[in-house]
Amino acid sequence: ASATYGTTLNTIYLGQGGTDELDYDPVDHKVYVTDVADNTVASVDAVHNSLIKAFTGLPDDQIEQPRYNPTDDMIYVNFRATNRIAKFNPQNDSLVSLTPIGVPCTPSGIAIKPSTNMALLGCRLTSQGLVYWNLTTNSLDHTVPNISGVDQVIYNAKADRFFAAA
Repeated sequence: ASATYGTTLNTIYLGQGGTDELDYDPVDHKVYVTDVADNTVASVDAVHNSLIKAFTGLPDDQIEQPRYNPTDDMIYVNFRATNRIAKFNPQNDSLVSLTPIGVPCTPSGIAIKPSTNMALLGCRLTSQGLVYWNLTTNSLDHTVPNISGVDQVIYNAKADRFFAAA
């Protein structure tokens, strides 16, 4: 019944590289968007349809999927080329940490199981196909080797399972 159903509310230009992936923070009503070619992560106000902040000049040219974590209200983003995971605070739009994963991974997808505060990182390298990342300690928990080329991962609460596309 929305008067704006099916219409474009606003177009926010981040750079010529083009946006790639996004996730929504339902607490702060923000959309986090990555622009792979321009090394940018952006925070967008979903209520006023406006750009809040663009994190530019990040040390990676392969920024992957942002993922909101309802357990700690943070946004996590994989940095594939530098093999790191970034933690952003949507309450004040700041970069909290940029942590090396610790094993060869080149992470693409990220999924979060809120009840355990555990993330699954999908790795493109065959030696570390999946990485379980402890979001409480911001550290490597364990790996599942010999899975090739993982790109997307999700967590489904009803099934209580992680799913990975490899």
